[in-house]
Amino acid sequence: MGISRARSFTTLPFPFLLLILEVIFLCLLPSSAAGDIYNLVYKGCANQSFSGGGAAYGQTLAAMSTSLATQAASSKFYKTTASSSYGGQSLFGLFQCRGDLSNSDCSACVARLLPMWPSLCGASAAARVQLAGCYALYQVSGFPQVSGTQLLYKTCGSGSGGGDFEVKRDTTFSQLQNGVAGGKGFFATSYGSVYAMAQCEGDLSPGDCSDCVTQAIQKSEVECGGASSGQVYLDKCYISYSYYANGVTTAGGGGGGGGGGGGQTGKTVAIVVGAAAGVGFLIICLLFARSVVKRDEGEQQYPSLSMLSRLVGDRGGGERDKLVRGSVLTCPLMESLQRIWQFALGLHVVAIQQMEMKGIIQAGVSLYFCTSPTCKSCKLA
Repeated sequence: MGISRARSFTTLPFPFLLLILEVIFLCLLPSSAAGDIYNLVYKGCANQSFSGGGAAYGQTLAAMSTSLATQAASSKFYKTTASSSYGGQSLFGLFQCRGDLSNSDCSACVARLLPMWPSLCGASAAARVQLAGCYALYQVSGFPQVSGTQLLYKTCGSGSGGGDFEVKRDTTFSQLQNGVAGGKGFFATSYGSVYAMAQCEGDLSPGDCSDCVTQAIQKSEVECGGASSGQVYLDKCYISYSYYANGVTTAGGGGGGGGGGGGQTGKTVAIVVGAAAGVGFLIICLLFARSVVKRDEGEQQYPSLSMLSRLVGDRGGGERDKLVRGSVLTCPLMESLQRIWQFALGLHVVAIQQMEMKGIIQAGVSLYFCTSPTCKSCKLA
């Protein structure tokens, strides 16, 4: 009995592992639309000043901000009170994030907003700042209260929505009212070419929320008339709507303060699908490793950047066949790799270009891949 020849195993190259992580990273890149949650919609500052001196004001506001920022990491609505050891008036404050934001986006939005209190309103006895993705307010104890349906801010688009716009808008508004009446403090919907969303303060009852949204809708009809978009902010709720002539897209729902719901939903979907693409790419690479392990003779050639460039642009399959003959990849494996790679690059090509990372990433890929001077051809499947 002869001694069997020891089987050599070719390990998956470390650069290829880096590529796996890079593709997953690309798929998980947030879209550029995420930045609009920080856009300032409006600010409201009281004419009265905080009593008790600058030290008391600074300490109380800092304590309030710390408490709210801590809670924003795990909650989308929170209210609390704070006081200072220097005396003076105690503060009541709260924050609320838009209902479709993730916890991380909510936390980032609140962190961006809180320093705006003193920068925009100084030492005012009360301040309210609304960003596109969140709002926060504080007021000294005993500060005069306003009605929950008090109009705080409104903005209306300049164009009109066309002949049947108002019918579509009214249908969308009806869906909003039904959505919040069902106990949903945040609700977004679309009908035809109109996207709309509404949100009530976190501790408002379903009945009060429905009443507030109804008031906001009525005010929008009076204030904005037939305008193609509008945002109406009341003390306890707000609504936003936009008309899209070509139909509501996944990026729809924009428009300053209230909008962006559809855009955030599209972002979430892109992240989920992108992650799935990354997992699929990982599976392909594991299959690649398996094919390498099965080969125990000769040197193999790993795909170079130029190979991948031709592969990504290949539509008829000719380039794929050429590459397979000089690669360790089988035809079915190469075809799967081509599809996954095209999808991963296409999913965030706009974000990559906007972030001016395309050249950096391509350079990184070129470093990650290596080419061996010799190779053993594989048979076409």
